Parts: sequence; structure tokens; C-alpha cells
Amino acid sequence: MHSSKNILEEAIKEHKIGNLQKAEILYRETILTQPNNSDIYYLLGTNLVQQKKYTDGIFFLEKYHQHKPDHVENLNTLGIALLKNNQYEKGVLKLKEALKM
Repeated sequence: MHSSKNILEEAIKEHKIGNLQKAEILYRETILTQPNNSDIYYLLGTNLVQQKKYTDGIFFLEKYHQHKPDHVENLNTLGIALLKNNQYEKGVLKLKEALKM
């Protein structure tokens, strides 16, 4: 049985090499064992946006934003995901927020 730390490391490895679906599965598994690790929400959200699963990606990026509102890369990715998901006003606001940092 792999530890949740090992699963997260494997997820990050898979994500870096572009195996997005495998990474998604591993991130979701890790969230079950580390629900208070907000960084997983950012990693999974980013992964989902890369797969063009914008609604799900937005959910996790917004969840991460609640924990770390000053994370510029998250605001940028969230803004782009909102735009791609036809939520133009919210997307522009997030991008402007990121530019102010």
C-alpha cells in the first residue's frame, strides 16, 4: 500500500510528464487522505484546466483561493478557466486581481 505522500509524488510526476488523466486520478485519491492540504486543490484544478475540464477545474481553484488568496498563478489560471468557461466578467476580475499583485 502506498502512502498518501507517495501517491502525491506520483501524481506530480505524472502531471509533469503530461499524463494528465493518471495524475487526476492520483490527485483525487490524495484529496481523500489529505483533505486539508490545499496545495492538492491547486494541482488538481490546474490539471483539470489543462484537460479543458473547466467547470471542475474552477471548483478546485476557487477552493484553493479560499486558503491562499494571494497566489498569483492560481488567480491567473482561475481567470483563464473562467474565460474559457464563458464566465467573462468573473474571469476578467480574477485576471485584474492577479495583475495587481
